[in-house]
Amino acid sequence: MAAFGLLGRATPVWLMVVLLAVLGIVNSLQFTAMNTLTLKDLDGSAASSGNSMLSMIQMLAMSLAVAAAAGLLAAFTDTFGRETAPQVFQATFLCVGLMTTASAWIFWQLPDDDPDRRTGTDVPEMS
Repeated sequence: MAAFGLLGRATPVWLMVVLLAVLGIVNSLQFTAMNTLTLKDLDGSAASSGNSMLSMIQMLAMSLAVAAAAGLLAAFTDTFGRETAPQVFQATFLCVGLMTTASAWIFWQLPDDDPDRRTGTDVPEMS
């Protein structure tokens, strides 16, 4: 996300497309990982409710992120002035990127509860 702050008028279109593709891939991986972590301990009857709650929380989180980005954009516009729009957007993208990186800290604190990984045994292959 912070890399979007480095884009300018001279940035080639192909580089913008690559950056957007990488962002899409990372977002997909993040949503898949969060779904897996959220639903892994739920049985079949609770999985449906858990999935609905996860979807609602994800939408709420995205709404709060958009609101935070809009607030940062307004604050940087007041600080830097409207004449310096590129710097305002660069600072906003940098802050949003830092907030996203800071949220990864929460995931690093998750315990490793894979019994095969803790004991060092190999997972049997499925036939």
